[in-house]
Amino acid sequence: MNADNSPLELFMEDNLAFDRDGKSAPVVGGASIQSLQEKPLWPDGLNPLPATQVREHVAENAGARPWDRDEIDRRIVRAAREGNGKIIHSEQEVGGYPNLPATRAPFKSNEWNLETMEPLH
Repeated sequence: MNADNSPLELFMEDNLAFDRDGKSAPVVGGASIQSLQEKPLWPDGLNPLPATQVREHVAENAGARPWDRDEIDRRIVRAAREGNGKIIHSEQEVGGYPNLPATRAPFKSNEWNLETMEPLH
């Protein structure tokens, strides 16, 4: 939406837009929008996914370790997929904090730059 009606150029190939109910919505709105027919700046080798594949790709690959999701991760991804996620106000609304075993590792100063606290490797 170009609410300020300032000059705006958009390249809109393969975009989708939906309203809160999941119904198709206009992709752009407002005045002063010039639709570009060619990609204005495009890095060599950049091949975007088709818009119809993005949602599933993100759901499958988002997160630091999507292959190692726990029940909390799965609940969040499931809510996003189903479109019924919400802001929680307490961990009790979603079953409380998980009960995980403690983990420990010795600090090995020779593996760290102690000036910046960054790992050497």
